[in-house]
Amino acid sequence: MFDTLKNTFKNLKIDSHSGKFFADKSYKYDVFCYMVQYIVNNSNGGTFNYNYHRSNVERYTVEKFTLNPDSDGNLNFMNETLNLLEFAKLIKNNGFVYEITSSNVLKFISQSMENAYIVQYMIAYYTFKNSDLLDDYTKYVKCSDISRKKLYLNALYLKICELSPSVEEEETVWAKLFTKYPVMILGYANNEYAVSRELNVTKKKMNGFSLSANVNNPKTRPEFYKTNDYSENFDINYVRSFLKTILIN
Repeated sequence: MFDTLKNTFKNLKIDSHSGKFFADKSYKYDVFCYMVQYIVNNSNGGTFNYNYHRSNVERYTVEKFTLNPDSDGNLNFMNETLNLLEFAKLIKNNGFVYEITSSNVLKFISQSMENAYIVQYMIAYYTFKNSDLLDDYTKYVKCSDISRKKLYLNALYLKICELSPSVEEEETVWAKLFTKYPVMILGYANNEYAVSRELNVTKKKMNGFSLSANVNNPKTRPEFYKTNDYSENFDINYVRSFLKTILIN
């Protein structure tokens, strides 16, 4: 499967106008896994009719993530996943009917949280590689001093801003988040520190909860309390073994 994924993503570039690179929901592996599970289980003849399933998708998302059904943005979990799948050339957008171009990859994603993260990592890795960003990211990883890491991260950020059609203006929250998302994804398998929304390198090493949407915070109301044993039991050793040839050593 590694070679299949490598061949699928070998031409991805950050300046693509097809779909969208990682966003707020689609960089979380549990969102990616659960949404792809829904697509796999509800596709018909190699297509997924999002318009037909929209209300069911929202109910499904609310249930999976214990969300407030009256909140805005519940559909963003699926919307952003579809955008990422299109960016990664795993589906084609024909309006609200999506053609599935790599059903075997979607099935792989749907099988486990670890597989979902593996695919996200490989999307980020090959996008960086093909966009001449991997050397900058490698310098960032190999630097052990947090204050210097910030400088390398900022250099990477400036290049991403220059290349990406999604970033229209530097020094915006979105511009910084657009760098944070792939850096966080690559960071987990590479035993890196978490990165804040302001692109500050924290002193906290990433773990299974760092890339999960299904987590509680101090403001979580009791009726929306999350249960999430898959992040606690996330098998990072399996992931690193699968990705061993493209980890940053």
